[in-house]
Parts: sequence; structure tokens; C-alpha cells
Amino acid sequence: MKTTLLKAFVLVLGLSLVMVSVMATPAQASVTAQSALVEHGKYIATIAGCTDCHTNYSPEYLADPTKLTLPQIQTLALSGKDAMDKQKFLAGGRLFDLGPGGKVYTANITQDVETGIGGWTDEQIKTAIRTGQRPSGRILVPVMPYRSFNSMADTDLEALVAYLRTIPGIKNKVPEPTFSTEGMQPLPFTQGIITPDATDKTARGEYLLKTITGCTDCHTPLDPATGAPMMDRYLAGGQPYVGPWGTVYGGNITPDVETGIGSWSEQEIKVAFLTGVNKQGRRLILMPWFAYSALSNDDADALAYYLKNKLQPVRNEIPAAALDDNFNIMAPKPAETATISPTIYIVGGVLLVIVIVVVILLLTRRKQTS
Repeated sequence: MKTTLLKAFVLVLGLSLVMVSVMATPAQASVTAQSALVEHGKYIATIAGCTDCHTNYSPEYLADPTKLTLPQIQTLALSGKDAMDKQKFLAGGRLFDLGPGGKVYTANITQDVETGIGGWTDEQIKTAIRTGQRPSGRILVPVMPYRSFNSMADTDLEALVAYLRTIPGIKNKVPEPTFSTEGMQPLPFTQGIITPDATDKTARGEYLLKTITGCTDCHTPLDPATGAPMMDRYLAGGQPYVGPWGTVYGGNITPDVETGIGSWSEQEIKVAFLTGVNKQGRRLILMPWFAYSALSNDDADALAYYLKNKLQPVRNEIPAAALDDNFNIMAPKPAETATISPTIYIVGGVLLVIVIVVVILLLTRRKQTS
């Protein structure tokens, strides 16, 4: 009797656990899916430059540039991420000086209701990203790459908004731009855009280059009248960037052999944007490699492939950088571009010796038997 009751109890307990498991599965799946969505949004925000442009430098880097120490200047020029104010992550305020056109400051995109986007709906955030129009109706200065983001895939945009919703609100009122966008019109709100398959290197590389990564922003000269990229010189470089390091120009990253990167291999191109070290082993000034280092291997391969093989070459001689002597810095080539390890040659040599010995033994045995 006791055995029967025990078996019945075990059966009921087992059925109960199964029912609880079944009932919990949809909720767990929802949490997992949301977590994956947010993580993907973080990936997009990183490689698209959102986390870089919308996070200002720490106060010590915003002081009088003539009083910055050499290590501070080198950090700004070579590893900007380390100069960011981590206490004000995505709270905006980064200055972009457009010369005679005026100045613009990146927006606070944290969830603060008063100074950020905490009071915006998801649709309003998507509209600003894709069309360049804020809820107030004001058009964003095209330094914000909404012209590129207009082609962002629906799933990537959805993930980006989900990630932004997780950013704690930080009260940080950003100065109004002095650059006027009066008369500019918003772009149409595009929908139904599908993310290119990762196995299609041409389509995926083009999408990453033209829509997601910020290559266009730095490597395409800006029209001083509108602040918009000059698309007839797309990625042909020449935009000056002045700072305490001197003056450096956005490089020509079209596959033009003489003035661009046409003579570079895909691997050398990949190493440059992942590590900030060029083909000659020299550190690249202001290159946001710390953002692109987050690229998945497949995406990095696709981007390098497209830059090398599918982009229209544009001949555009870039002025030589006028750098402080302290920035003529050479760096050891990273592991990706290093020559083949000596270990490989040692192992290969040993194997070759073994093969030769075996051949000699076989020939000796054949002579003896004959």
C-alpha cells in the first residue's frame, strides 16, 4: 500500500514539474529573445559609432588643449574610447565644429525624460534615426548619419531601439546647435528592409559599409554649406581633423591603386579597421578601431571584401598629415599580419626529414631484395 502511494506521489510530482516547465517555457523564451534582441542592438550601436559619438570625453580632456599632457593627447588621437566619460555614457555633448557653418553637439540618447529620449516613443526614436526628424519637427544636422541609417534593416533598427531603452537616464542638457537646418526636409521613413544574409559577402559588405558603420562620415568630405557628405567623392577622403596632435585627413579608402587602398590585401584592410594599424605598421590617428574591433569575423571579412573588390575607385590625393613629432609613432604589426610562425617551419622541416628517411629506407630495402 505504501509503495503504491509512493508511486502515485512521484507520478503526481513529476506531472506537476512537467506542467510548471511547460507553463514557464513561453516566458523564459520571451526573456531569452528580448535579451538576444538587446545584445544585437548593442552590437549595432557599437559598430555604427553611436556609443562613440554620443559619449563625450572626460572633463580632463575637455580643458584647454594647450594644457593637455602628451599621454592625454595620444589617448585622444590613438584610443579615443579610453578618453570617454564613462559616467555619462551616451549622454551626448560631443562637439562637431563645422567651421563657418556652425557647431553641433551630439544628442543625449539616454532614457532621461527631460534632457534625453526617455519621453520619446519607439516610433519617434526610429523616425529620428531613419529620417533625421526629431519629435519637435526640427531636422537633425546631417553629421548624424541618418542618410545612411535610412537604409537600416527593420530587425537592426528594432534591436537598436531595444538597446537604447536599457540605457539608464542621465541628466545632461546638450547645447543647441549653431548650425542651421532650416529649409532641410526629412528623409522618407523606409520600411520592409531585410538584413542581408551573412553568407553573401557582397551584399553584407555593402550594407555594413553604406548603412551601419561610420566609414562614410569620416572618409567622405563634408559640404561646408550643408554639412552633408559629398557623395561624388564617396570615401575618397580629404576631410581635415585638427587637434592637439596636429592636422590629419580622412584617408582615401576607395580601391584606387595610387591614392587609395587598391594595393592593400583584404587582410591588411581588415587589420587596419580592427586594430588601428595600417599596412606599413603605423598607428592610425583618430581611427575608431575600438568600435570596429567588435565586428564579428564574418562581418569584418565581408566589409574588407567589399572595400577591396566592389567599391568604385576614386582618384584623390590626400594631403600629408601635419603631425606633432610625438605622433610619428610606429607600432609592431599585430598578430594577424605577422609572418608565419617559426614553429610551422620547424614542424615542416621535421616532417620532411622523416619523409626523406622513409624513402631512403624503402629504396635500400628494394635494392637488397633485388
